[in-house]
Amino acid sequence: MNKFDKLYQTIIEKVTKHKQALYITSPILNTKDSNVYDLYKKFPKNEMVEPELNPHMTLFYSPNAEGYNQTEVLEYLKDKLQDKEFSANLAKFHVFENVGDDEDQDCLDIKIEVSDELKELQKEIVKYLKKNVNTLQIDYPKWQPHMTIGYYEHGKIPDYGEIDPIGIVVKDFFCKFGDSSSKKYNL
Repeated sequence: MNKFDKLYQTIIEKVTKHKQALYITSPILNTKDSNVYDLYKKFPKNEMVEPELNPHMTLFYSPNAEGYNQTEVLEYLKDKLQDKEFSANLAKFHVFENVGDDEDQDCLDIKIEVSDELKELQKEIVKYLKKNVNTLQIDYPKWQPHMTIGYYEHGKIPDYGEIDPIGIVVKDFFCKFGDSSSKKYNL
C-alpha cells in the first residue's frame, strides 16, 4: 500500500461513520503531477479543525442507503466507471459555509471543472440509484465537484488568493457500501 492509499484509508475511516452509507469517489492524489501535491501541501494543517487527509472527488454520497441489491448496483457501477478516465481542472478556491455537526465550521475546497461527459454520467448514476435503491438520502441535490482541503472554524479561513488551473485525470473510481470498515470495491 503506497502513502496515498494509506492516507485515503485514514480519511475514509474518519469520515464514513454511517452504517448504511453508499459512497462513490475518485482519489485526486492518484497523479504523479507534483503541481497537485504541492498545492495540497501548501495548506497548514495545524490551522484547521479537521484537515482532509487524502483529497478526492466524490461522485456520489448517501449517508443512508437501504433496500437494494448490492451485486446489481456494483455491476452497474463497474459497467459505467471501470477503467474510465476523465480530464478535469482544479480551478478555484471555494468555501462551503456553516457546515459540520453544529454548523460551526467552514469547508475550504477547490472547485473541479469536469467534462460534460462526466456531468451526464453522474446524473445517470444518480437516476439509476434513485430508481433501484428503496431508501436513498441525498443531502446535496446539485453535484458540485470539488476537492476538499479541510475544515476551519467558521470565519477563520485564510485568503489564499487565486490559483492557476491545474489539469488532473479523474480515474480509479471505487465505492463502499456501509461504514469505513466495509469493503472497498474498485470500479
